[in-house]
Amino acid sequence: MKRVLPVVAIVLSLWAASCRGKAPDVERRFENGVEIVVNHLSAERLRKAAHPLRLDELFVIDTERADLAKAGLDKIWGFDVNSRNEVFVFRSPLYSGNLIFRFDSDGRLEGSFGPKGEGPGELGVPISQMVEANDEISVPDSAKRKIFVFDREGRLRKEIPIKPRLRVTSDLLIPLRSDRFLFRRVEFDPSVPNANVVYIYSVVDRGYSEVKELERLVIVPMERTSRFRYPIGLIRWAVSGEKIFLACDDHGCEIRSYDFEGNRLREMRIEAPPLKYPDRLKREALRALEAPSLTLFKAKIEFADPVPPFQHFWADDEGRVYLMTYEEGPKPGEFQVDIFDNHGEFIGRSAMNIHLTEAFDTSWHYDSYTTMKNGRLYCLREKENGYLELVAYRVSWNN
Repeated sequence: MKRVLPVVAIVLSLWAASCRGKAPDVERRFENGVEIVVNHLSAERLRKAAHPLRLDELFVIDTERADLAKAGLDKIWGFDVNSRNEVFVFRSPLYSGNLIFRFDSDGRLEGSFGPKGEGPGELGVPISQMVEANDEISVPDSAKRKIFVFDREGRLRKEIPIKPRLRVTSDLLIPLRSDRFLFRRVEFDPSVPNANVVYIYSVVDRGYSEVKELERLVIVPMERTSRFRYPIGLIRWAVSGEKIFLACDDHGCEIRSYDFEGNRLREMRIEAPPLKYPDRLKREALRALEAPSLTLFKAKIEFADPVPPFQHFWADDEGRVYLMTYEEGPKPGEFQVDIFDNHGEFIGRSAMNIHLTEAFDTSWHYDSYTTMKNGRLYCLREKENGYLELVAYRVSWNN
């Protein structure tokens, strides 16, 4: 009997694995070595979807606080978290003083580092920041043409020269491991007024030679169109474990995952009922077009109908993927977030209040506004008076 039980367990395990993806709402196949997972999400299934997680607020980093303003932190440009649940908040490269602020696992300010300046070891114009797996903070700098690497206490460990001349408002360089980077670059012809802008995502090596192009998106400037559709098309990204996730609006509701060599591993596709652009977001977009630099475009705007499949996505450190849809939740500021397991299958949804960039924000830093690590969710939330706060939640899963 002792020998039979393990065999039975193995058989049951194989049977369960073979049944995965054979439910009528999930389709799984391979095309040219790439796994294709299609989730058919009917309105009925979404209405009856389970709520697999619970969020309990742990702490808030409120940029309206007087002590944070006195320390030099009144706006959040991005943030990341290390293995100790310490939070590193980054300021805009246009500020003076220290640009990186460290908070402990309970949200208490512990100090700041990364001074802006022209001297040795000082930051010029950083374009992005990321906490790596070894808890070091990597800061690619477009002005100094280096990656500054700090330890968790703010000591400068090394400076790595970089070749590309990076644009602050569009380019991105994310260390994946010592010899691989995720690189977003922009191409356009500066001699042609209002030329098309091409956003290109690639994996590059230590010499910044392209290993493989992953995705590209062509954007026609609003100046060249009689009507322009809003929201504007984007490519969004996330890195989780040993995988890169990319979502391009040109492909519809699809998340593509790659290894660090740029090989495509999986395409997760979602078929769901179409949605209209929420009235609240329309009002915000029209309000943004009242700015003097944008008033010429107000008569050109055409809100997408239906809207793109989702407005934001991220992946946690266990490979689950979260899609923030345009379907509003039961409370003000909330949107429904559809959740997919690390096999690419829909497991439920949850309403969350997560603030993204303002309408027509040209900073393009959509990338660092949600982080999910170590059983915690970190995101931005907007207060009624317009100030932003960084919120940390404990994530509990319902079995």
